[in-house]
Amino acid sequence: MAIELPECWSDDLRMSVLFSPFKDRNINPHSYDGKMKFWKDLISQFTVNNPSTLSVTLTQLMTVFTRKGKTPQCLGLVLESLVRDKTLSLASEYDHSLQVLNQKRNSWGAWGYQTLFISPVKWAVSSVAGKMLNMKPQIDCTTKFIITSHMDKQAYKLLAVIQSSEDQTKSARNILSRQEVQEHCCKTSVCDSKDLELLIDHMEAHGMLQKIICDFGIYYKFLPRGSKSTPITDVEHGIVKLKHSKELLESQMEAAHKEVNQLQSLIKQELRLGQKAKALRLLRKRKGMEKLLDSRLNSLTSIEEILEQIYSAESNALVAEAYKHGAAALKMTNQQTPISQVSIITLLYC
Repeated sequence: MAIELPECWSDDLRMSVLFSPFKDRNINPHSYDGKMKFWKDLISQFTVNNPSTLSVTLTQLMTVFTRKGKTPQCLGLVLESLVRDKTLSLASEYDHSLQVLNQKRNSWGAWGYQTLFISPVKWAVSSVAGKMLNMKPQIDCTTKFIITSHMDKQAYKLLAVIQSSEDQTKSARNILSRQEVQEHCCKTSVCDSKDLELLIDHMEAHGMLQKIICDFGIYYKFLPRGSKSTPITDVEHGIVKLKHSKELLESQMEAAHKEVNQLQSLIKQELRLGQKAKALRLLRKRKGMEKLLDSRLNSLTSIEEILEQIYSAESNALVAEAYKHGAAALKMTNQQTPISQVSIITLLYC
């Protein structure tokens, strides 16, 4: 992680004082305030230089600021002060504020949401800060703190990345699996993998995405900036099932390819040992696997063609039509060449 260290970092005597625990402020207010400002400025610089870091812990910061094998022993009080300053928010309080926002969004109309929660992030942080004024936060080495100034910035960055991507020109393409979202985040340095769930929850609470929860996992529908969330349609559920079927087939085909290669190696080994009967049995098994691979490849190609038709459609009506015809064609294909162990039709029509 990027961090620019101050000139005094090389001064052993000065740093020994700055690394030591805080003394009572009443003893020397000037020294206390100067030390507090030093660490606040340094942590602020760290967060600015690392925009993809959405949360920090005391342990993480102590590691970042390790000097000559020693870690600062005063950062707990600095973090408490940053919470009171509204620079950081306790993760537990931030999660609670997101839950409240989700409840309001689900129970009130868009007008009520916009009117009473026109600035939800500020509201959430202010709520946390108000509590902190009267209650000292309980901090340990693993307590997570949210860098509130990063949340909206990185959420909008991810939204822009997804909707400006060459592969995401149509609204139907804005439905992504968790793996796809994580790949976007990694490629564009939107957020650290440890903070992905936090960013997703933030975006859901602020109407930037909707979760599509299925038996086989969670997918995410990303919404254009300023648009309203709407109930997930049958077609969108169908798209999720198609995407899952595609991922499942690709995974099983990869495993089958490895098994075919292993069988081929075993066949050669048995032939070298003169075990022709064993080699013949393995050869039959390999041919069966290759036939299964061909069958799965046909279905994978059909699914990819359906998705491409859906992605190319210019309107929701055309998307629905493309899905309807594609699903029917896939059903016919699977009736002609059924896939062992993979029931695409069950996925599409359950």
